[in-house]
Amino acid sequence: MKPNIDMSRLPLRSSLTAPARLTPGLCIQGHLTSETGVGEAARLISQAADAKLLELSFMNHPLPGRDHEHHFRTKINQTSDRTANLFVFGLLAADIINQANHLGRFNIFYPFWELPRCPERLCKSLNSYDEIWAPTEFVAAALRQSVQRSVIRIPTPVRTPNKPPAFRRNGDVLTVFSFFDTDSFVARKNPLAALTAFRAAFPPSQLDVRMVMKVRGLTDTGERALLFRAASEDPRISIIDRTLSRAEMNLLMMRADIFLSLHRSEGFGLGPAEALACGKIVVATDFGGTRDFINDETGFPISYEMVDVKAGSYPDSEGQSWAEPSLEHAIATLRNIQERPEFAFARAEQGFDRLKQEFSFNHIGGLMRDRLSELDLLR
Repeated sequence: MKPNIDMSRLPLRSSLTAPARLTPGLCIQGHLTSETGVGEAARLISQAADAKLLELSFMNHPLPGRDHEHHFRTKINQTSDRTANLFVFGLLAADIINQANHLGRFNIFYPFWELPRCPERLCKSLNSYDEIWAPTEFVAAALRQSVQRSVIRIPTPVRTPNKPPAFRRNGDVLTVFSFFDTDSFVARKNPLAALTAFRAAFPPSQLDVRMVMKVRGLTDTGERALLFRAASEDPRISIIDRTLSRAEMNLLMMRADIFLSLHRSEGFGLGPAEALACGKIVVATDFGGTRDFINDETGFPISYEMVDVKAGSYPDSEGQSWAEPSLEHAIATLRNIQERPEFAFARAEQGFDRLKQEFSFNHIGGLMRDRLSELDLLR
């Protein structure tokens, strides 16, 4: 059994020598070829910056065994050659990014974090950046308690289609979709709660519903066996346990009606956001980064109680707490959606419209451009 891969603690590749001349613009650094959530966030941020024609370069920090996204490879440089760097990583990378190799540049950290407080041990490292951009209000609030640098919310952009999706069921069978990565702290994603809620909401005799659970990752601390056991007892449940291409994941999402995330915390919540962009009904714990786009008008936020984070469930979690979603509320919500799908899809449409307005490449790219212009880092 392999341990959880703490991706933020893997070695980062840095420029060993500064170029003789820096050019205006932004060098975006991150896991640009990784299929992980933080890798996708770096690519989305890059696309937003490109939408506003910012002068860009890209520097990749590979994740061994998790580098399966290839479309950025031709854009990647080996050096940081711009007047500003944007580091898109998990928060725990703050103390291992070698900023000494980026002297003379304006260094911006764009961190992802899933607990209400920032670890005290990272405060010195965080204060060594010139500025911090937070992907959500949740992350911003955690950082503002601990750092003296400016913390500015620049949301993670979400890819949305030009033509709005059809806000309706795909067929006679209502499909609930959920996914998680075993290398990304399973307790935080809480997949067994999603499966339990589905089975409790719909008795075995109800055959017009199904659930698809997508799993990936090398780590196995017992969750897979529990999921497969439940699936073996309920033919309405399908478990897909392998790495899929972006096109295959998109197809799974498009075939779904509901995206269910009973997470204990999310720094952003890329899965729920992508589901909203596809016109899906989103049911998500009302805690963490998802609160920026899921509310009673755009989806179905699930109530919760705050509980202590158990030892080993997340890094630097001593004395921290997160949400324990209400199964009763989730069960009632799923039943309500099944009985009133038109009402539920009306919320999905509102959620899609909000994403188009506040999380588009054009809007987020504009926020980035305006801030960099204020800092006199563009031409």
